[in-house]
Amino acid sequence: MSIFRTRDFTALAPTYEDVGGAISGAIKGMVLDPYTPRDAAYALTPSGFWRTRNLNDGSPGWGQTLDITTKVSAGLSPVLHKMQATIAYQGRLYAVGWKKVSPTATTYSQFVMRTDDGGSTWTTVYATGATTSGSGLFTLGQFPGVEIAAFGNVVNIDNFLLSASDCINFAKCNGDGYIIVDLGAPYNMTEVYAKGVEVGINAFTYIATGDTATGPWTPRWSARPHGGCDTWASFGAITEITTQFLYFTFQGFALGNYREYYCMGVNVSSGPTPVPITAQSALAVGQHDAAKVYVSDGAIIRRSVNSGATWATYIAQGANDIECPYAGNGADNNLVFIGADGRFYTTVGATATLRSAWGTESPVAVTGRIVTYTNDASTIYTLFHDGGDSFSVKRTTDGGSNWSTMSSGHMNARAIGLWPYNSAIVYMLTDDGPLYSLDGGATFANKLGNLSGWADQVYIVPVWIS
Repeated sequence: MSIFRTRDFTALAPTYEDVGGAISGAIKGMVLDPYTPRDAAYALTPSGFWRTRNLNDGSPGWGQTLDITTKVSAGLSPVLHKMQATIAYQGRLYAVGWKKVSPTATTYSQFVMRTDDGGSTWTTVYATGATTSGSGLFTLGQFPGVEIAAFGNVVNIDNFLLSASDCINFAKCNGDGYIIVDLGAPYNMTEVYAKGVEVGINAFTYIATGDTATGPWTPRWSARPHGGCDTWASFGAITEITTQFLYFTFQGFALGNYREYYCMGVNVSSGPTPVPITAQSALAVGQHDAAKVYVSDGAIIRRSVNSGATWATYIAQGANDIECPYAGNGADNNLVFIGADGRFYTTVGATATLRSAWGTESPVAVTGRIVTYTNDASTIYTLFHDGGDSFSVKRTTDGGSNWSTMSSGHMNARAIGLWPYNSAIVYMLTDDGPLYSLDGGATFANKLGNLSGWADQVYIVPVWIS
C-alpha cells in the first residue's frame, strides 16, 4: 500500500505518481497540514506516524517520527487506527488506537495520542474500556464507575493512561508507589490481579482491599518476583470478598527505579455489570478550539476540553464516525455522527437527536466517513451500506432532517470527500478506483488513470486547500 498523487485529476485519464517513499505498512490515515498543505502531510500506519515536509517535490521524503512501541509496549500489540489535524492549532494532531490490556489477554483498551509539534513528540493522553472474553474477569478500565481515588510517588503523570471514568491499564511507579482504585460500587470478587514487567530484583507487589478510599486496608496478596520478568500478582482463589476500593503498592528496588504494570483487574462473581466495549474507533477534533477532542468506541462518545488531559462521557452511545463541522457548529460543541447502530445523529451540546429519515431503508452498517461541507454545516454527505458489498451516496441539505439518495450500487465504497469550495464536487473511493462527481454524487466519472492493482490499496481522499 502506498500514497499516490495526481496533478491532473480532472483529466479523462489522470496520471498518478507513487509518492509514498519509505512508508511501510498499510495506510490507516492521511491528512494534509492545514497551514502548508502543498508541502507538509502526515500518514498513519498501524505501527507508527510518518511525515513529509516536501510533498510538492517529485519524490517526497517521508520519515517515521513515531514507532508506537516507544509509547505502548510491543507485548500489548498496539495498533493505530485514525488520525486528525486541526486548523485551530498549528502542528497539533491526534491519533487513536487499541492495545491489549496484558500480553496474554484477549481484551483490548483504547488510547489516544497527541502531538503539538507536527509529530516530533507525542503524549499518550487517554485509555478506556475494551472488548472482553471469558466470564467474570474484567480489567479495571471496564468498570463504568471506576476512577483513581489516590496515587503516590508517580514518576511521571503522563505515564498514567486514565480518565475521570476509567482506570489504569499501564503505569510506572517508583518504589513504594501506590494506587488506590475506586470501582464506583461494591463488587463481590474472588480474585484481584496485576501484571508487571521489568520489576527488578527485590521488588514486590502488595494488594489490599478496603471499604473507603482511606482504608483501613485488609492485605490480600504480596509477592517478591525476581530478575526482571513478567509476573502475575494475584491473591488467587480465596473466599469471596466484597469491596469497592483496591490498594496496589509497588515496593522495593526496581530496574530504572520504576515498576511497570500492564493490567489490573478483578474476577467478579456478582455486582453491577461491567460494560464490555467493542474495538471500534471514531475521532473528531475541534476546528475552532483545538483543546476539544472527541473519541468513541462501540459504546460511548467521550470528550476532553483540555487537549486530552481529562475526559468525560459526552454522548452515551458509540459511533462509527464523528465530525465537528467547521461551519455553524457552536464553537465545536455540536457534532454530527454515525452511531454504532448505523443511524445518523446530530447534537446540540451533549444532547443527541436521531435523524432517521434515511428513506425506507434500514441501515446495516456505515463505512468510510461522514463529510460536512466546509462553508455550510447543513450540507452533509455519507456512505450508506445497502447490504452485501453495495453502498449508496446520500445527501442532506438541512442538517440531517431529510436525506436524498444521490446514487447507488457502488461496490465496496471506502471513503467520501468534498471539495471545500463547492459542495457539488464529490470524491469517492471504491473497488473501481477513485471516482469524481460534479453533481453532488448523482453521477461519477472513473479517475483510475494509470493506477494498477487498485483494490484495497487506498482508503483516503486528500483534498488540496488553496
